[in-house]
Amino acid sequence: MPSDLTYFTIKHDRNVLCVTFNNRDLGLDDVPEIHTELEQAVASCESPHIILSLENVHYLPTTALGIMVATLTRIRRKDGEMRLACLDEHLGELMRIGRLDRIFEIYPTVTAALDSFQS
Repeated sequence: MPSDLTYFTIKHDRNVLCVTFNNRDLGLDDVPEIHTELEQAVASCESPHIILSLENVHYLPTTALGIMVATLTRIRRKDGEMRLACLDEHLGELMRIGRLDRIFEIYPTVTAALDSFQS
């Protein structure tokens, strides 16, 4: 059953936690709450397998990207994995410029990201 938080909608699919941003443009003031909600999502899993879907996001502050990297590190410490999905062209370019595409596994769709956990 989906769980709605302020910034995310969370659902479970094939033992994977799918976290979808609800807002299109996120600002600097949103970062502390994004951090808190991501922490809650990670804490809810022993060995988390998480997909962070950015399908509804056009703008993300760089501090939020830092939180995503820190979250990935915490997830890996728990023997988990995190994938990104549904980045628009702007965010995809931001990931390439910042070389974050070397850190994150990025998929065009949530289904493709889900399938990557099964293989």
